[in-house]
Amino acid sequence: MQKNTKITVQILLGATVIASFAQITYTINLSNLSIPVTGQSLAVVLIASFLGAQNGTVAVLIYLLLGLLGLPVFAGASGGLEVLKSGSMGFLFGFLPTAYCSGYLESKNKNNNFFRRFLGLLFVTALLFFCGVAWLAMKYDVQTALKYGFFPLVGGAIIKLFLASSIIFVTKKYYFK
Repeated sequence: MQKNTKITVQILLGATVIASFAQITYTINLSNLSIPVTGQSLAVVLIASFLGAQNGTVAVLIYLLLGLLGLPVFAGASGGLEVLKSGSMGFLFGFLPTAYCSGYLESKNKNNNFFRRFLGLLFVTALLFFCGVAWLAMKYDVQTALKYGFFPLVGGAIIKLFLASSIIFVTKKYYFK
């Protein structure tokens, strides 16, 4: 298989994995609002860590474009331009810098150091939260943004952070020697 074809297939598979992980959803009900917790952020970090900054970011971009075009790739098998008005928009578009930074930081982790990876992914997770909470703060206010976009999600984010660090560590140690 030619190198360009192989890269294209990897990117398309990456977008597919993100779309699949978006369907892994747990809903937190707060007041009159349902907050979806999905596997998307885990998939974004994993894909970018394995494909690299550039290709991982392209996979995320394709995923976002497919969703905006109406394909049911977002959480709950949703898609379409209405996401631009949703509270999730900041998180969805935050996947772009998250993917780039994940891939970049992973490229600097030459010794497959678990702690270094964990700290890098902690930074990346903080970046994603910044994008998501900033969007919610512009849409509502800071207190509401933190109440619905940070505090209920941070526990799951830490679990996904540990899971991503572990998956990447084990995969690179035993499969990509």
